[in-house]
Amino acid sequence: MNHMLSKIKHEIKTGKLRKEISDSPFVKRFFGVFILDVLAKGSMFLFLPLYLRLMTKEEFGTFSYLLFVIMNIAYFIKLGMDTAQAKLYYDYEGVERNKLLFNINLLTIVVFILLYGGLILSGFDLFIFEKIGVEQDLYTSVRWFVVIYVFAFIQQIMLQSYLVADNKASKFQVYNLVKVLAMSIGAVLVLYFFASNKISNRLLVESVSAVLVFAPLTAYFIRQMKPVIDRQMLLKSIHIGLPMLGSVFVGFVYSFVDKYYLQKAHGFGDVAVYSLAIFLTTPVNLIFSSFNLLWFSKFFQEKDAQRNYRQTKKVYLIMLAAFSVLFVGLWVAVILAVKFQLIDASYQPVAILLPFIFYYKVLESLSNLYTNFLVQGEQTKLIFRITMIVSGLAWLSFAWLIPVYGYLAAAIILFVMELFRTVCLVFFARKIVFGSSKVSLHQNGGLA
Repeated sequence: MNHMLSKIKHEIKTGKLRKEISDSPFVKRFFGVFILDVLAKGSMFLFLPLYLRLMTKEEFGTFSYLLFVIMNIAYFIKLGMDTAQAKLYYDYEGVERNKLLFNINLLTIVVFILLYGGLILSGFDLFIFEKIGVEQDLYTSVRWFVVIYVFAFIQQIMLQSYLVADNKASKFQVYNLVKVLAMSIGAVLVLYFFASNKISNRLLVESVSAVLVFAPLTAYFIRQMKPVIDRQMLLKSIHIGLPMLGSVFVGFVYSFVDKYYLQKAHGFGDVAVYSLAIFLTTPVNLIFSSFNLLWFSKFFQEKDAQRNYRQTKKVYLIMLAAFSVLFVGLWVAVILAVKFQLIDASYQPVAILLPFIFYYKVLESLSNLYTNFLVQGEQTKLIFRITMIVSGLAWLSFAWLIPVYGYLAAAIILFVMELFRTVCLVFFARKIVFGSSKVSLHQNGGLA
């Protein structure tokens, strides 16, 4: 790593790195996608002070809590099929590729209907939401909005996975910009004009907006499919996708379990503070997701594993440095926002939580750069084992420490656990690439 850092410093001083970046078609495409992402997700920050003023601390905390639940339900139901779709897309061409898209997405829809339909018909969803701390009266009023939101989330994930693989990421970003604006403007209007049922009204507006905005792009996606069921494709998709449920489990632990123990021991007011700190780290996801939209396809098209590893290491260090600069600016902005009352003084603890949560997000995002090596080598079971161990340790730590130390314990645990997970992923990625004297690639992209 010291050698790599010295090399990067030398390239910066000589201007070689600057020229390499400015002349790179990849970088130009990245900034094209990134600008759209900034407009989409950056607009969310513009509406944040309005949400904090139009909703009480408890309402904001409860709404954030419900969104985390919705996200986790969607990630579980999709069964890692977005990963399978992105990986297998390059294994087929022409009609076979169209059949692949049909089979993977048919499986996702069937699982959604069977699982969520079964929950609703049996009434078991009422039991689940009550057990995780959502009042039954509240859930009953938002029940169908939650279903729509889950469907919209899955729809977008699978659509984005396809467009990234097909090098049409900008199409998704344009629609995402429209979606965010529609959701944000609609939510602010209903919160302003309707004083009651703010949580259910906001869920209704956001869920319906998401489905309607992406409807034309979804129709385009469906036209790319050939409706022929292929058992082998289904089995291969399941073989790659199911082990990714380990990542879903760790996502469940990181994005829900901490909030569950927090609301149970300290109430939704503390969940609001903690959720705001998490929301403020959105720029990390914004930057990395824009980058990864292009990097993902570039990575899997590269057939030289060792070259991929060297490029990945270089990118990791550059992005880590860039995120550190971003953190300083964000942290100062939070302090000033509280001082000048743009954010209520009761949210002041966010400044203490932010360093831990911000670098947790950085590690979580950048770890995907090394997860790619395990996916490419069809070692998703290894990802499953790592994430299960880490998330198990995190769950125990949350249960033990959050009731006593609150959101500070939650933030520190997030950072420490993700650091451990990153170290494991880097170790195994390096072992896959350099574990033998000769590294080759199968035609389907797997490491031999």
